[in-house]
Amino acid sequence: MNGMIQPAGKSQSGFTLIEIIVAFTVATLLLSAVYQIFSTGVRATSVAEDYSNAILLAESALEETGVAEALVAGEAHDRLDPKYQRHVFVRLRPDLMPGGREGSALNPYEIEVRITWRSGRQQRSVSLATIRLGPPP
Repeated sequence: MNGMIQPAGKSQSGFTLIEIIVAFTVATLLLSAVYQIFSTGVRATSVAEDYSNAILLAESALEETGVAEALVAGEAHDRLDPKYQRHVFVRLRPDLMPGGREGSALNPYEIEVRITWRSGRQQRSVSLATIRLGPPP
């Protein structure tokens, strides 16, 4: 025999076209699942980093508010960089004084710092607040 015709009982080795297509489809599905898991992880890391930066900016603003200048009720807004905006709110809170005393040497002020930014199509924000004593208005 010249090798063209196989004797009965022997099978050919190799893959059929259907087996190759099925293997390729399974590999494609697995790779797309791995890609989605990876991109979700990268996105979550980016969001966590943005929140971490915003918290640091808010803590810094809380620390410096009322240190160089006396506390005065009001609000201020500014842009820290192209990404983050800072909103500082200072409110006089005489209701927090024991017995509701007004006209004392020190009055409680509520200081709230809100950092906002855009992440994709979502507006995100972090807000921190504290109470600090300051001079009467």
